[in-house]
Amino acid sequence: MAKAVILADDIALAAQRQRELVAADIRDIVWLSWYGDLQNYPWNTLGQKVIYFFAAPHSGLDLNDILAIAHEVNAQLQAIDGPELRLIFPLPSEVTHFYSPLFRDSLPLIIPISQLPQIQTDFAHEVPISFDCFRKKIAPDCNRKAHFLISPFIRAGARTLIWGTNDSGKRTWSLALSHAFVTGKAVLPHFSPPAPGIVLYFHEDTIDLTELLERLNTLAPWQIQECTSCHSLTQLFCSAPLLIRHPLNLKKLNLQLQSDANNLAAYFEWITCGIHTGLPKILILDSILAPMIKCPRELQHFLDIAEKHGWTILIQESSRITTWRKILHCDSEIHLEHAVTLDGWDIICRMTSIGGPRLENSYRINLDNPNQTVLLEAPCKRKRSGLLMNRSELKKKLAALLKQGIKGKGIAERLKISESMVKKLKGEMGLSKKRQPHGSHTSVEGIASSLSNVER
Repeated sequence: MAKAVILADDIALAAQRQRELVAADIRDIVWLSWYGDLQNYPWNTLGQKVIYFFAAPHSGLDLNDILAIAHEVNAQLQAIDGPELRLIFPLPSEVTHFYSPLFRDSLPLIIPISQLPQIQTDFAHEVPISFDCFRKKIAPDCNRKAHFLISPFIRAGARTLIWGTNDSGKRTWSLALSHAFVTGKAVLPHFSPPAPGIVLYFHEDTIDLTELLERLNTLAPWQIQECTSCHSLTQLFCSAPLLIRHPLNLKKLNLQLQSDANNLAAYFEWITCGIHTGLPKILILDSILAPMIKCPRELQHFLDIAEKHGWTILIQESSRITTWRKILHCDSEIHLEHAVTLDGWDIICRMTSIGGPRLENSYRINLDNPNQTVLLEAPCKRKRSGLLMNRSELKKKLAALLKQGIKGKGIAERLKISESMVKKLKGEMGLSKKRQPHGSHTSVEGIASSLSNVER
């Protein structure tokens, strides 16, 4: 039975963190949330436990809004003579408003709610509850040694969202990782090779993977099985590592209809549950979930069933819908972007995970040299892919975007260049606004003169 409870106003976050505790086999603490009115919650069931409240902004609510909810929760607990609520702040600087040398900002702060006014005025007098307790119990990811199926990218049992534009190389990336996983080859130098396993790869039948799969096969032969019907995968027993390709004809479905979305989710569930093996398993869903985002319940049910059957799930999409990570309960996220260096194409990989830092590295995918790993650390000197364009053509496109009223950051994203390069190009085109010196005032005549010049 749990001895402590962490309450969170964010339902998706509470569900996600509880999954982490279950995966870590930690049973003396649980994450909970609630639906509806706080007064209708059975607070008396929590009266004998230590109760925390995770104070983190979400869904448009700022920290003050979250603290107001925490005070309301504490009032409900006091009404049943329950324990005082303890607040967990993942970023102490949001509360203290200044850095304290006593604690690193990356570690959470835990305090009784009654001491909140004191800590906001005088941090030095506060003695928080043990950080060690938090790291070991509440945030097991910080202390638990992660088991990777494909080190250092894909953690066993985790859901990973991989996204990037159509030219970002994400399909090449995921198939390169799959090749290493099936053949038991290390992905990067100095990282241990994975235990060979099974990869089930769902993708639309309009995507031709033949050339890419053949190039990977020249690095190291691997077994590939293509399934064009559901009957070929019924009760499939796999004793050796292989890649199972399953093209899908989604044009026949109207996924706006609840029935078609249910049928597709049920089909995915049937296929994944019908593959039996003692080997580790990875399920890759390549750009097929976007139409189902309006049916999150069916989608979430399928993903939960797949996880219960031992699948580690990779969800690959061309764009990042803001709510996807919460709806799909993704544990980590990988954003890929193409970059060009002086001697070849690279991929910039930005990786984030729950409770972990944001990492960014540049890699080169090796499809030619069998004596090297499938990924190589790329040189640091790199350029964004937009700089491959002829400079005059780049300026024409920049001018067109400016006429549309698009600002610097939007221009940088569309042209795939940095914001500093946008400013540089605008300077070369004579479009940069010169800063007025301090203390100077623009006269009416000056403004009129500028407007007349623009009209000309």
